[in-house]
Amino acid sequence: MSILVTWSIAFDYIMDFQDRFKNHILPDKIHILNVSFLINGLKREKWWTATNIAYTLSLLWESPILAGSVWKDFNIEKDISDKINKKYVLMKDNLFTATAHIVTDKDDNQITMFYPGAMMNSWEISIADITENINYAIISPNEPGAMIKYTKECSEKGIKTFFDPGQQITTHSRETLLDVINFANYLILNDYELNLYANITWLSEEEVINSFEKVIVTLWEKWSAIYSKDSKIEVNSVKTENIVDPTGCWDSFRAGLLKWLQNWLDWETSAKIWSLSASYCIQKHGTQNHSFTTEEFELEFEKHFWIKLKIN
Repeated sequence: MSILVTWSIAFDYIMDFQDRFKNHILPDKIHILNVSFLINGLKREKWWTATNIAYTLSLLWESPILAGSVWKDFNIEKDISDKINKKYVLMKDNLFTATAHIVTDKDDNQITMFYPGAMMNSWEISIADITENINYAIISPNEPGAMIKYTKECSEKGIKTFFDPGQQITTHSRETLLDVINFANYLILNDYELNLYANITWLSEEEVINSFEKVIVTLWEKWSAIYSKDSKIEVNSVKTENIVDPTGCWDSFRAGLLKWLQNWLDWETSAKIWSLSASYCIQKHGTQNHSFTTEEFELEFEKHFWIKLKIN
């Protein structure tokens, strides 16, 4: 059985700002905002969230199926690992590959500008056309219509599905987000997005949580809180002194989440796997420059959590 990852595939321009955004933004002048940040570091990466998740999954000894849309400026064979099933990546000839410009300040706050480009053709991909057996799928920020289409198609095929709206949550109507409740098994978002989901659907946060089997809420001070109708599990981050770049850490977190589903571990153990996999990413600049072996991962897991883990 395989894991399906659908999300944007894009170029990242990652920049470091050696100050704090708050020092350059006057709260009482937001209505006439005009700021410029002098950047002292720039790096171009040829991937984004879908490939980030799939990459960390490949480190965690999975061969995920990747679905998304790019232009010919993206080299599918060269830029995506052979450990990833990429035959469902759609090549378009009329729009540039999606592009993100991400600036991170000294407090690890980020400002992102995103051009969707070829991603807007993602709706042309159909889950029904995927011949491999899929056990779990993650439906994350993409062309809004494609996100809802994928969620319904996964439900029709009996695939356990995570709906992960992220930055796209405000592009969905009340009706579509209520539809998601009928088709997705799990919901993953941050605490701000949970509030948005409730406001858009006219539900309380408790009603949103009770509408899914599990709701995973990511936080800055903790990696996650896992809610269900009758329980809540809080998961602390794996502390590291060598924080280089937070970009992509949440994608590594999601990869750990999906890896757990394939191994049938309990939620608390799986959450610790998520936390550890995310900690590797933040110690490298960029989103796919971290790596680890089976032995290294298991030793680090025992070091941080005092539990012996055999992840294969």
